[in-house]
Amino acid sequence: MIPFIQGLKSKAIRSHIISLHKQEVSSGIKLNLYSYNGTVPGQEIRVKVGQQVEVNLKNELDQPVTIHWHGYPVPVDMDGVPGVTQNAVKPGESFQYSFTATVPGTYWYHSHYKSAEQVDLGLYGALIVEGDRQTELDRDYTFILDEMNSKGKAGSKGMMGSSNDDLFTVNGKSGDLISAYEIQTGENVRLRFINAGYITHYMNLGSIEYRVVAVDGQAVMDPQIIQNKLLPVGPGERYDVEFTAPDSSFFIREMLNTPAADGLIIPLISCS
Repeated sequence: MIPFIQGLKSKAIRSHIISLHKQEVSSGIKLNLYSYNGTVPGQEIRVKVGQQVEVNLKNELDQPVTIHWHGYPVPVDMDGVPGVTQNAVKPGESFQYSFTATVPGTYWYHSHYKSAEQVDLGLYGALIVEGDRQTELDRDYTFILDEMNSKGKAGSKGMMGSSNDDLFTVNGKSGDLISAYEIQTGENVRLRFINAGYITHYMNLGSIEYRVVAVDGQAVMDPQIIQNKLLPVGPGERYDVEFTAPDSSFFIREMLNTPAADGLIIPLISCS
């Protein structure tokens, strides 16, 4: 079954049910994963600074779970580290996480119980806290990068990843299942890259001029224009980039020298 999270409104309330979930991650490849509310990644939690976040976690797995808010300042008893800041949520039990979103930025949440296994099998999602600059954006997309094994193996990785991972995914999909994202000429576009995997991903944004405006949720002072350089996103890291949309479509590509990289191509389609 699933850990379930109950979610956001003006008070940012969500329900997250954690359970087993079969998901097609690449054409013809369906994997048994763990999920928040039946999707991998779990639903994006997007709030504004000052908003109260309340997440009701219900565990329908056969093993304990938690939710850790990676890099985000929360009260100690809300931090989701089992045996340190809270007891793990046992099968059939529930726990309510509650905190105020005090700083803007790109963050993510994930289980902190047997995380090498549980995160690898899908227990993660994005936490986006919007700040004052949000109104300046025309498009705002989140890309969660990960590695998966087409045979469903998980849990044996170190920080160098696993040679058994033959699928690179973005937002839980690989290859032709990856969604296309619309842009329009002249728009101010922000892309939020989150690496939920165990290896550094090297993203090629083509020939567009872009700026790295935030790293790990922290704004970059005086960001400079970058062009024709790869964007390396390490394990657990978050990079926010902004650019002015060109007058034609382009692709963001993974550039690691491995066959799995061929499946991580993100289309940005001009709808001008």
